[in-house]
Amino acid sequence: MKKTITLSVLALAILATPLSAQITREQADAIVLEHIERTSEWIFDLYVNVAEPSADGFTITTAKGEIVRARYATWVYFLREHSGLNTPPDQRRYFFVRESNGSLVEIITNNDPITDNLASWILVEQPSNLLCREINNRPILFPNPVTDFLIVPCFGKQVLVEIFDLNGNRVFSNLLSGESRLDLSFLTSGVYVVNIAGETYRIIKN
Repeated sequence: MKKTITLSVLALAILATPLSAQITREQADAIVLEHIERTSEWIFDLYVNVAEPSADGFTITTAKGEIVRARYATWVYFLREHSGLNTPPDQRRYFFVRESNGSLVEIITNNDPITDNLASWILVEQPSNLLCREINNRPILFPNPVTDFLIVPCFGKQVLVEIFDLNGNRVFSNLLSGESRLDLSFLTSGVYVVNIAGETYRIIKN
């Protein structure tokens, strides 16, 4: 089946900046995060290309050889979404924010040209209000399955976090508060139970 790229051009009048001014990285971050907050149902990681915008624009070549070009100086973002369930979304999303006026172009593709090579990208810090997504009033632990790091969001007070294997052996225990990033790279592949203040979650370790 042939996979397609969908383009949607969004005229965002977010900034009251004169057109002669240049959009900063921080302003571009805010434009993209505001758009994602309105259009995404998932927990996500947002990356920005570390390169400064150039007059030549930016080109992405997908794994299928499809070429996507922004023919103007632009900040480029990559969105990795996590559903909080065992199957993450199939689509990958990219955002081009024009440096001269902050207009935004979103690219959605089923191909994944850069997920395995994020060396030239940096993670964008999200405001805390974007991190506390819930399903049935239960905070989402993500990503799941987990490879190295597990994000435990939304707990405003100090809570005890414990992880058990299916034999009942405790493999992790710590007091945490707020959003926490747990390094679980030491765990072997398998299914584990996470206990957070009496609430239990099942996770899969790749």
